[in-house]
Amino acid sequence: MCTARRRDAEKKRDLAREDQARHENMSRLKLESTWRTSVAALAAGTLLFSMLDQPGGYYSGMRALLLVLCALLGILVYRAEGPSWPWLSGLIVVALAWNPFFPMRMTRQEWVPWDIAGVIFFILLAFWSKGRLPRNLPIPTAL
Repeated sequence: MCTARRRDAEKKRDLAREDQARHENMSRLKLESTWRTSVAALAAGTLLFSMLDQPGGYYSGMRALLLVLCALLGILVYRAEGPSWPWLSGLIVVALAWNPFFPMRMTRQEWVPWDIAGVIFFILLAFWSKGRLPRNLPIPTAL
């Protein structure tokens, strides 16, 4: 009788540990989705802010920041569930258009439509990525 109770207690503890591990794993998966959405929103905000009258040095820093954000988003989008190739293609276009190494020379007025298109792209990317879990990772299931 005592052995059966002990086995039952151990089984309950094991199930509780597995449930806790599943919960922690799901939290990590949701955190990646939150990061993806936040980075896309930061990129959109950076482009919105660039439409205001800024000093010349801001645009050099913005280009470098956008390049880093596009690289990070490329990794995060690739890992997301669902079709990622349209978003990866868009990130490549943004990275090329705003790259700091071979900058496109245009006036501020000529940049405005590009900035608006970039903002729309990043906002759409943020909405697309919200709640999408990373693929190729085990998705916890309920017991």
